[in-house]
Amino acid sequence: MQTTETATGKILLSGEHSVVYGQPALVSSVDVGLSVTINDQKKTQHHDVYTAHILHIFSQVNNIDVSKITITTESQMKSKSGMGSSAAYAFALLKSLHSFFEISVTADQLFEQVLKAETFVHVHPSGVDPAAVVYGGIQVFQKTPNGFLRTHLQLAEPITFHCVYSG
Repeated sequence: MQTTETATGKILLSGEHSVVYGQPALVSSVDVGLSVTINDQKKTQHHDVYTAHILHIFSQVNNIDVSKITITTESQMKSKSGMGSSAAYAFALLKSLHSFFEISVTADQLFEQVLKAETFVHVHPSGVDPAAVVYGGIQVFQKTPNGFLRTHLQLAEPITFHCVYSG
């Protein structure tokens, strides 16, 4: 058996640093992303620590042994480029795992699991990256003491952005 799931990256249009401190940010998903494929495997595959952490989250929530699968990733995103690659990877991997093991999951449940994965990488994430990759589109996002506020924006026409990675 094999399953493949994809995830998009994101760009913060406004509020990039202030979102960490509870201020609103304007975020958009982008057409650059990655895919994760899962296959059956007869022996255990060794994983990097982030992948192992995501697998642990999935196993803990669903009480499933994930030791005998092969994970393959293809990405158009450069890690540490600010496009949410760690959240996108967690989302695509978790979606693939749910699909592979035929477990239904809501977007809100995936958001919580991706946020938990992001805590491993960023310690105190704002939640904007998981929100962008899980819910997609253009949103105003804010972390509050009581949770998260998200408002999707509807555009009359599509907008084209050109992003340049400056290093």
